[in-house]
Amino acid sequence: MKLGNYKRIISNDFPQENQKLIEQLGRQLNDGIEQLFAATGGKLTFADNFLSTVRDVEVTLASANDPLDTTKSTGKPINKTSISLDRSDIVQGVLVISAVNKTNAAVYPLNSPFVSFTQNGTQLFIDNVTGLQANNRYLIRLVALN
Repeated sequence: MKLGNYKRIISNDFPQENQKLIEQLGRQLNDGIEQLFAATGGKLTFADNFLSTVRDVEVTLASANDPLDTTKSTGKPINKTSISLDRSDIVQGVLVISAVNKTNAAVYPLNSPFVSFTQNGTQLFIDNVTGLQANNRYLIRLVALN
């Protein structure tokens, strides 16, 4: 749905006896409605409107030691992996919005990556990552949602 044009509330459009009240209300309402129109007109940003932390982290997953499939991963990062959060609020979930293979650009994730985590204050520890191939170093971009 596309927004129509916004018409400001102008006191002169109302009867004389109501103009003082309309002028007082109009100042408040006009500013608020203009901000809403600007926001819903394509100017909403994720960073400005959602409590979240966006971080990049490198992760390499351990191999499941499957002789038939050496790319199969346990999901466990080889090294302890964590990110610092912008706030200590409880994280409700983590989205992986990007995964770039730094070992071999021709090798892509097997599935949509999913991260399981634990939180300690402003530190978020990556416990498991699914969907990535083992023994490949990935740069993943995470959005931690509060």
